[in-house]
This record gives sequence, structure tokens and C-alpha cells, in this order.
Amino acid sequence: MSNIYQIGLMTYRESVRQPLLYIIIAVSVILILIAPLFSLFAFGEELSMVREVGLAAIIFGLILIAILTAHQVVNQEIERLTVMTLFSKPVRRSEFILGKFAGITVTLLLAAAIMGLVYLTVYWFKEGRPQIDLMVQQGKSSGAALWQFLRYDGLLLAKGVYLCFLQVVLLASFAVLIATYFPLVITGIGCFVVFALGHISDYLYQTLKESGAVVGSLGWLAALILPNFTILNVSSLIATMTPVSSIYIMWATAYTAIYCAIVLLVTIAIFGKREIK
Repeated sequence: MSNIYQIGLMTYRESVRQPLLYIIIAVSVILILIAPLFSLFAFGEELSMVREVGLAAIIFGLILIAILTAHQVVNQEIERLTVMTLFSKPVRRSEFILGKFAGITVTLLLAAAIMGLVYLTVYWFKEGRPQIDLMVQQGKSSGAALWQFLRYDGLLLAKGVYLCFLQVVLLASFAVLIATYFPLVITGIGCFVVFALGHISDYLYQTLKESGAVVGSLGWLAALILPNFTILNVSSLIATMTPVSSIYIMWATAYTAIYCAIVLLVTIAIFGKREIK
């Protein structure tokens, strides 16, 4: 366990020293900041557009960070044989994979926290402060008005950011799997393919199910194997301010943890058979 912690900590420190990490965060932050400009073309749906564009910017930035970080801390270490320094010590390959994934996850958490804070701040100036001023004018105290905003709007937006984070953590497990064998381009393409298929897995299953028993069975198998990103994608709910229950958040967290564990077990099994020289 201590080896996983040390490798994870080393991976995190290596990741946060990379300028590219902050460039991606900065670009995502800029997209979040200019989200209100997109709302100028959405008459009557301005706030909905701000919420949806903000979440899209967050998840896009996190995906890039996951792919680039996995390539850097997994593939490059293997290709440059620096991983042999670790394996010369009492470090198992499973500990290497788990430590790398843990470090990437913490890096993603840091990036999601920064982007999420900016996202909530933008929404505060766009809707939060005017909403509170209106409630104060209607006779509520400023403290009660602020609490009501944080309890409903603020909490719902925070849940949306967290579910974006879960989506990318799940995708990061695939990034680690692919990066153990393939370079950056293949890792990037593979992750975007998995992400795209994961969002249409339910639709794919329903479509193939109507094509016959054999094809339907293949569709069911594909839906079973592919990650179901649809259950983690609540941007449409956040855009319309539809409540997302805490039980749903817990269930989504459990699903992500179980699926990541499965992917990491496959990664460990494959990586354990790879000859590094």
C-alpha cells in the first residue's frame, strides 16, 4: 500500500509541474468565463446555456488532461525505461498501475476543483447575486437568501461538476490501459472512441435489439462491456435545473469505482505479461 501511495504522490507531483496542465486549465477557464457570451444567441435560455457550456468546457479540459497525463506518466516512463528503476526495487507492476492511476485521479480532482470554482463564480455573477438581491427585496434576510441559493443552485451545479469528474476518472482508467502499450495519438483516439461509444451504448443496444436475436445479443454484450457514460452525464438536467438526488450521486460513484476497478484489473493482467526491455 505504501508503494502505491508513493508512486501516486510522485505521479501527482510530476503532473502538476507540467506547464501543459495549466495551459489546458486556462483554456477551459476562458471558455467558462465567456460562456455568458454564448447565451446572447439563446433568447429565453440564457442561464441554461451558461450552465451547459460551462460543464462542456470542464469535461473537455479534464479529458485532455487525463489523456496527456496518462501518456506522460505511463507510456513515456515505459518507453524511456525509467520504469525499470522502480521495478529494480520491491515494487510490483500492479502497484505501478494503481499508483499511476491514483496520481492521475488526484490531478484531475485538482483541475476539476479549479474549473468548478470558476464555473460557480461565473454563475454567481450571472444569476446568484441578482437572485439574492431579488429575495432580499421580497423581505428575506441576506443570509437566508444566500443559504437558499447555495442549497439549491450551488449544490446542483457542484453535483454537475462532480459527475463530470467521475466521467473522466472512468475514462482515465482506459487511458492508463491504452498507454501501457500505445503512444499518445492512439491513446487519444482510443479514449475519444470509448467516450463516444459510451454515450450511445444504450441507443446502440436498443437499435441492435430490434435486428434479431443474434445481433441483439451482440448489442447487449457491447452495452455490457462499454462504460455507460449516459448515467454520469446530467448536463441536460443541470441546464434545466432538474434536481439530482444524493442517492443518485452515490450510485454513480459506486458504478464508476466498480468499472474502474475492472478496467484496472484488466490493465494489470495485460501489463504483467508485457516484456520491457
